[in-house]
Amino acid sequence: MNLYTFLKTAISLHKELEFQKKYIAKNIKPYLEYLEEKYNGTLTPYQKFKILTNYGLYVPSIMCVSYKKLFSQPFTLEDRKLATMLGVFTPLYDDLFDELNLDPKQIQKLTIDPASFEADIFMTKIVKEIGSDLIDTAANKASYLNILEEVLKIQVDTLEQFNPSTSQSELQRITWEKGMISYVYYFTHFFGTPNDNIRELLFDIGGLHQLSNDIFDMYKDCQEKSYTLANTCKDFTLFKAFFLEKVTVMKQKIIALPYREKEKRYFSLIMLSLIGSTIVAIDYLIQIENKKGKNIDWFKEAREVLVIDMDKPINRLKLVYNVWKLAKIS
Repeated sequence: MNLYTFLKTAISLHKELEFQKKYIAKNIKPYLEYLEEKYNGTLTPYQKFKILTNYGLYVPSIMCVSYKKLFSQPFTLEDRKLATMLGVFTPLYDDLFDELNLDPKQIQKLTIDPASFEADIFMTKIVKEIGSDLIDTAANKASYLNILEEVLKIQVDTLEQFNPSTSQSELQRITWEKGMISYVYYFTHFFGTPNDNIRELLFDIGGLHQLSNDIFDMYKDCQEKSYTLANTCKDFTLFKAFFLEKVTVMKQKIIALPYREKEKRYFSLIMLSLIGSTIVAIDYLIQIENKKGKNIDWFKEAREVLVIDMDKPINRLKLVYNVWKLAKIS
């Protein structure tokens, strides 16, 4: 990976994110207001934050654009609309499990057959509307319904994370499966069922991304008594070695794909940009262990210890540096 390719990809990503921010301001903010007025409800500030600055931004601009580029296909305005709606839908769907006490059979019906679901509260009404539209616009409806079944299953499996006796091997399985399903979900909506090579790659990418999310969600997960590989870790030096091994496997699988080298390099760098901040966080947690010793009970640590602010200029610089280092791994 040479410096020119690295800088060119970074500039391309920056331009894409800036374009998507404008798209969100012009199209998604008014759409959310429309939903609130239509269904006489209000999204919480946190829900809007997740949609407008996270899922609505990164799902289209990083995940879906990257898939299209990998296959040397254009990313059209209609593609952007669909990808952004996938980003809007994801956190709202997650809230069915996190915030509402719906019966599992109700959630299954709302997931698989939203058109026939009798929605009677604000959240289920908007999930029904968006979910129905996404089913109708999927590249292959049967494939999309199958992946929705998988999404539903892993949501149920994650309930095991609230059991303190859940083994580390089971936590790893849940982490990788949960992350993989998100990536396969977006892929399936655009292209149908991925082949085995793509699915295996998305398993590795998704697992690493979910692991990253769990590190940055340590305080929240500790408060909610949700057990993850991050907040149950007893040695972050070993954790870092494990993480780097997984990154190496991911990069090898990208290299092995039967696509143009230029597009694979771009795809690899963009995927690394999603997880580069993980090294910043791990190194910080290693510093905490160096001060306090190994085997820290992270559930007893204060918020200021567990919350890592990636908006700090120093951490942004560390992110860029770590993406560069990860790009050099072979």
